[in-house]
Amino acid sequence: MALESLPLSVSSSTKFSSDDENKKQEAFAFPKFVVMGHRGFGMNMLQSPDEKMKSIKENSILSFNVAAEFPIDFIEFDVQVTRDGCPVIFHDIFMFTQEQVRFP
Repeated sequence: MALESLPLSVSSSTKFSSDDENKKQEAFAFPKFVVMGHRGFGMNMLQSPDEKMKSIKENSILSFNVAAEFPIDFIEFDVQVTRDGCPVIFHDIFMFTQEQVRFP
């Protein structure tokens, strides 16, 4: 994530918590066309025709670092919280849907 985008991200997130409707609307207004790295750069779909995309898993440190090499404004990712309160970066609510994790 580019440091110059950080103030916009922080100010946008704090505006959502305001009771002022004008501030809430400002949170959706970007000063320019914004380019995002959705879940970084990678892809979890093994059927991708691009061999490079198969080697980089989305939502991984490698995926975020590769995305940062491009002229993007920020990287979007999802955070899920485990039952024991630990935040993890993962798109789906159920981990086994993508990674076939087995739970006891």
